[in-house]
Amino acid sequence: MHLRILATTDLHMALAAWDYLADRPAPLSGLAALAPLIESARAEVRNVLLLDNGDLIQGGPMGEIAASRAVTAGAGTHPAIAALDALGYDAAGLGNHDFNYGLDIQRRIYGAASFPVVLTNVTPTPLAPPVAFRPHALLDRQVIDAEGARHRLRIGILAFCPPQILRWDRAHLRDRVTVTPILEAAAAAIPALRAAGADIVVALSHSGLGSGAPPRTEAEAENVTLALAELPGLDAVIGGHDHVAHPQDVGPGTPLPATGPPVVGPAANGAALGVVDLTLARDAGGCWRRISGSAHLRSPDHATATGQDRTITARRLARAIADDHARTRAAMARDICRLPGPLTTYFAAAGDGRAANLLADTLRRAAAPVVARHDPDVPLLVSVAIYRAGGRAGPDNYLDIPPGRLAARHVDALCPFANALTLHRVTGAFVAAWLERAMSVYATLRPGAEDTPLVDRRFALYDLDLLHGLTWRVDLAVPARHGPDGAVVAPGATRVSDLAVEGRPVRDSDRFLLLANSYRAAGSGGFPELAPESLVAEVTANAPILLADTLARHGTGPLRPELPFAFRPAGGARVLFETGPGARAHPELAHALGLAEAGADDAGFVRYRGRL
Repeated sequence: MHLRILATTDLHMALAAWDYLADRPAPLSGLAALAPLIESARAEVRNVLLLDNGDLIQGGPMGEIAASRAVTAGAGTHPAIAALDALGYDAAGLGNHDFNYGLDIQRRIYGAASFPVVLTNVTPTPLAPPVAFRPHALLDRQVIDAEGARHRLRIGILAFCPPQILRWDRAHLRDRVTVTPILEAAAAAIPALRAAGADIVVALSHSGLGSGAPPRTEAEAENVTLALAELPGLDAVIGGHDHVAHPQDVGPGTPLPATGPPVVGPAANGAALGVVDLTLARDAGGCWRRISGSAHLRSPDHATATGQDRTITARRLARAIADDHARTRAAMARDICRLPGPLTTYFAAAGDGRAANLLADTLRRAAAPVVARHDPDVPLLVSVAIYRAGGRAGPDNYLDIPPGRLAARHVDALCPFANALTLHRVTGAFVAAWLERAMSVYATLRPGAEDTPLVDRRFALYDLDLLHGLTWRVDLAVPARHGPDGAVVAPGATRVSDLAVEGRPVRDSDRFLLLANSYRAAGSGGFPELAPESLVAEVTANAPILLADTLARHGTGPLRPELPFAFRPAGGARVLFETGPGARAHPELAHALGLAEAGADDAGFVRYRGRL
């Protein structure tokens, strides 16, 4: 008997094939782009399951608008749940971002689902409200074998998310849930689900691939999908969380299981559909068991995108989210203020500070009343990262806002996550450690080297998290202290020097106020964690709303190009900086940074060459 499992993960509210921040079609992304692939994959075989692996309800403007409506009685079914129901999903797991709005909102959203919602390694405490998820699901299905005969098949579903949710969303989850490490929870749950009658067991692992070895540290415990696949008793594993396309996009040196269950990771935002094919046969006791399996990805292309509106599945999805789609576009078109000049992020990591400075200056102004009530004489530092600056999301993942009208969609692109902003007391030693993590995104240069990438391609560019209010220099001849996951790989390495505030050197004992979002405050990405006792005040529960309100009242002010740091000369080393093709429309920015175009690569990025 053949069973096909189709899977999505990390949709982050990318339901329509539309980029709300650019207000244009995005035909090769979103659940809408996968709908024709789901329809054709179902038509090829007799027995099919469709599963989602979490990080569904958070992300993008539609996610924020739908979450705010979820608190209102009579708001209707959340668009993500309406979409999954329209496509006939069989079950869903939860990811870490599905907790960003708290357990109450999570229950309101997922409580309307017609499919089971599963999370195995998270357990509510007596202080928790009723929750939307259960520890496992046992799906009872009628299936058809190769001869056309019908049989009963019981499919067990387990789901796991990173144990770090207790830190990342501690304001929502403290004392309300306990979280068991993924491998420990799975080792207990798999045999229990088998004993309950499951013929096969599928794991929804909202956890990055990892190395395949058991984790030795808390940081490693976040990404254990390959290690999970080594546990006995699983028949298929759906990975996610790290947005990696697997089996296509595995980094060099990452071991893959030669035997055991097939593993698939369907990337993110509707970039791919995971397909797992299992061949089952009855064992001596009459139970169905996996005898072979395979996994692959299917990605939208222009042919499927052109005809997607003509498929039954795509039309059903479009009807389910039509009102929310229109509501989101209208909200994103709202005028905020006027922009005095062009604002792009094509060269944000190479020295153009306009976008980062606009964010920092606006947030500093917004936080001023709170600072004045606490420590007005202590220097204020503002943590700022740029989220649309290329990287894994591809050569179109940049801001490019012309002068004139600044709309709500532009503000959301600058600050896309509805994190809280909190004010903390920190020391000079703390900020130095923070900046070492941020500066690790740059590659290590050898004096006189030719065409070394300026940015280490393994890193996410949103980890270039700067502290505005300081100045410093960066020596790229020194190895990076941190690896791509934030783990310390060179403990003694110090790239950051000449750290200063208002022109005077910063000492380890100096005191500062730090304005940071809740994601960074929790130590996410390997940044130093801000201890609870460091908290001075919460400035806002929603950073994008505060940013938009402040810009609407005060405008942008001048757009300052300088970044707070500079690179030390590296013996004339020649570097290559990759950016989007839209950078060609801004030759003045490249010229000001001493960069000259050096052609394009196969991924669609444009390369610029310069010397340090």
